Amino acid sequence: MGRLGGRARFRSHGPNDLRMGTTSHNLRCQTCSCSHLDCPGHFGHIKLVKPVFEVGMLTKALTVLRCVCYNCGRLLASKVGRRAPRRGRGRARRR
Repeated sequence: MGRLGGRARFRSHGPNDLRMGTTSHNLRCQTCSCSHLDCPGHFGHIKLVKPVFEVGMLTKALTVLRCVCYNCGRLLASKVGRRAPRRGRGRARRR
């Protein structure tokens, strides 16, 4: 389709599809025909061959998954080892 400075290609059904909106000064969005200043951008999705994990949430997701039984889906916490959360830090509050 078009090129921006000879580097990026705007192919349909790709990550730089002009139907998703444009950031180029000389092109218009193919969905709403607005400029880069007026186009709000449009939602879309890309089908990937392999799963991609969010790196920032990976440790939290693994922590939650380790608390659930793989076979039955029940929580792996026991009532005996559970303690009430502490209120505040350091010294105990006066009553």
